[in-house]
Amino acid sequence: MKTTFSFMAFALLAAQQALAVQPTIQHTPIDITFIHQGCGFDVRNHQTGTLIDISHTDKQGVVREFQAFPQGRSVLTNVLTGKSITINISAVATFTFNPDGSFDYVANGIGAWGDDPDSFGTGTIIPGLFQTKGRFEYFVDANGFETFTRTGAKIALCPKLQ
Repeated sequence: MKTTFSFMAFALLAAQQALAVQPTIQHTPIDITFIHQGCGFDVRNHQTGTLIDISHTDKQGVVREFQAFPQGRSVLTNVLTGKSITINISAVATFTFNPDGSFDYVANGIGAWGDDPDSFGTGTIIPGLFQTKGRFEYFVDANGFETFTRTGAKIALCPKLQ
């Protein structure tokens, strides 16, 4: 009985280890500057922080990715007037990419958007700069049909830079 139990315990441990795939963890320092033109005037966007990315593929081929941007910030400057604001962009997000081509994106916290997030999935993207505080869910099924929901606050940033 003791030998059978030991063999079963060993077999169970070996099976668990064989199925376990270690996630990939990356820490990427971010220090980028680019020009955004969605406000009707040029806005210099300087983003800094460290992006933490943890990804894992399960045995069914589903890729799951977690991203966090703690202490992320963006300095937005109207190129013409020099007016500037600094915003927090420390959201966390999860991505799920399925073998059938469908995927899911869920963001929580404080994020920045180069287009109005409420226009996603409507067929008409509205340009601008926006900051959201809350939860954003975006799903695309295997046929390309998009759905999204957003809760929390949305702040239009272009007027703050005029």
